[in-house]
Amino acid sequence: MIRYFLIAATLFVGSLQSLASEHDDSWIIRSPLPDQSITDPEVFILVEIEDGTPPDPASIDLLIDGVDYSSRAKITSSSISLLYSRGLTPGRHEIQLTGRTLDGTELQKIIWYFVIPGDTGLAEFDPAAPPATQRSSAIPFVRGRTSIDTRNSDLTGNRDLRQEPARSYAIRADVEGQYGSFRFPVKLYLSTDEASTAQPRNRFLAGAESKHFSVLAGDTTPQYNTLLLSGARTRGVQMSTGVSGARLTANYGIIQRGVQGARVSDSFSVDPFSTLPGSYKRTLSAFKLDFGSPRSVLFSLSALKARDDISSVNILTDPLENLVAGTDLKISLLKDRLRMESGAAMSITTEDISRGASDKSEIDSLFNTDIPIDPSDFDWLITLNPTTTPLRLDKLSSLAWYVNSRASSFGHVLSAEYRSIGSTFFSAGNPYMQSNRNTVTVSDRFRHSNGLVSGILRFQHYGTPGGPSVFSSSIKSNLFSSQINVAPGSDWPRFSAGYRIQLREREGLDSQVLSSNSRLTTYSLGAIYSVQTGSVRHGRNLFGTRSVRQDLLTATTQNSSYTVSAGVNEQLPWPVVLNLQGTYVFVRYPVLLTSQEWLTLGTTIGYKWANPGFRLTANTKVTHSSRSAFSAATSRYGFSLRGRYDLQKNQSIELQAGIDTFRHDEDLNLRFTERFFVVRHRYTF
Repeated sequence: MIRYFLIAATLFVGSLQSLASEHDDSWIIRSPLPDQSITDPEVFILVEIEDGTPPDPASIDLLIDGVDYSSRAKITSSSISLLYSRGLTPGRHEIQLTGRTLDGTELQKIIWYFVIPGDTGLAEFDPAAPPATQRSSAIPFVRGRTSIDTRNSDLTGNRDLRQEPARSYAIRADVEGQYGSFRFPVKLYLSTDEASTAQPRNRFLAGAESKHFSVLAGDTTPQYNTLLLSGARTRGVQMSTGVSGARLTANYGIIQRGVQGARVSDSFSVDPFSTLPGSYKRTLSAFKLDFGSPRSVLFSLSALKARDDISSVNILTDPLENLVAGTDLKISLLKDRLRMESGAAMSITTEDISRGASDKSEIDSLFNTDIPIDPSDFDWLITLNPTTTPLRLDKLSSLAWYVNSRASSFGHVLSAEYRSIGSTFFSAGNPYMQSNRNTVTVSDRFRHSNGLVSGILRFQHYGTPGGPSVFSSSIKSNLFSSQINVAPGSDWPRFSAGYRIQLREREGLDSQVLSSNSRLTTYSLGAIYSVQTGSVRHGRNLFGTRSVRQDLLTATTQNSSYTVSAGVNEQLPWPVVLNLQGTYVFVRYPVLLTSQEWLTLGTTIGYKWANPGFRLTANTKVTHSSRSAFSAATSRYGFSLRGRYDLQKNQSIELQAGIDTFRHDEDLNLRFTERFFVVRHRYTF
């Protein structure tokens, strides 16, 4: 009952609001997400048209901090994209996008922001900046977006084939206020998919930010550096304070919820039940101290501690404790045309803190060594016992470091990096980083003749230092990839060609880990063509890919594949859009004397009424895979009908109904038919 009350209340409140909108939901922001923290030197901007109506390329205006980059943007029948590589100063930056569709319908202005981490916290107020980037700090304002999503479905057949719940409701709010020099962000996401048996799906954030001080409470994604802490979701508090030349940032919160393990039904296993592993509640404390300025020289010191709460759950896995400290240095020269960066971190991890701390005599006798400290003296910092790795920090097995550089000149962006991750390095703030690996990466991204020719060349080598050990297999890989794009003009097709080759060797420990010596080669060629004849806009795309995998040691994995994708888009003089897209994939396994085919066909037909503002879109999708030695033939069919009505210029409601069917030709248990109904409400102010 509460769910329906929330939906009805939000719809009622939204219908009473009539504030002018600066943007609506004609766009779908893919990258960067609003208020996303960007640490990469290049920012990729990607925005899609929500209902698939092609935009008029001549009408698109894309501004970054008030500077027009429309001529450099790539505009297709369904998206606008731009790779921004000029380098941005730390702070908060604005993206503004406006335009029209081919039928002349105005797309409302959309404005959002992203953040470059650094010593300033927020972008400084520049009196000389263009008006689009500023708003008078003397005038308080509030703006934001709210949305409600509901999905109800009815399913016959095997429900285990579908991961989505039968009913799902979500409320999202993204609001920003400003008063004087302070900014007040508030974000909220509530979903009925939230469950105590999994990591949190609900999210919230509230805080205050200014040039010299900020505090955020809720779910944050702190970015310290790529080794120590890189975007791990933390539910707690983040504080930052600083003056010119120095800034201190601190985080405290929970990065992992305590979840009790459970046994659940599993229709795909011999055992009718499978075990879901549990997890301890893991708390993180971290700080970062910056000196200098990213515009010239920036030196940083950082550290984190993560510890599992043994009392949070009762599971069989071992609770751990992790301590990491690191430093990094960034140098920017020649107005950021030359950038150099280096960093290092060292970790120590105790894999089972339930044993408690050992004393010096116990460690010395167990490992026949003489450590220079008494572990029990440091139990306030980290628990040291026989499960601690590494036991001797002076062996440097837990050291991770990197050095990279980037230079921009004459239409080229040259980058090079060397990265080394020790065999025992681990950071709870970046848990998916691959340890025991050295990597060399060199790339050249280029653009010439005002975009006539563009592309990227890239080489990467990575490997396991020292060969295989008693704990892991060894890997060595050399990868070269290239992508060349040619765009002769607005009335000509845009061509692209790619080549990729990877030589990879793996030496296994035993029969359970297969050794391999593989060579994977991929060729791709494609074209996109969009032209207007009279009042009709025509769009065509054609892409082809061929891949060949060879393996000198494991012949059964050898295969070759062909992929062909073709599409047609028609924008008729009246507000009708027609899209047809098809993809064919063929894979052959010569040693196993078998092959398999996949065919996917999709159509979209849309119609838009200008008054009242109503859009109707029908989508169909059919996928069929042939029978092979690996699996039986399968088919999947989908149809949906979506209608969107603009209640006001800044408010819309969307209804969608559809059916999704999957059929396995041989196993009747591997089939389902789902009927679903979706309601969405959007409001911006």
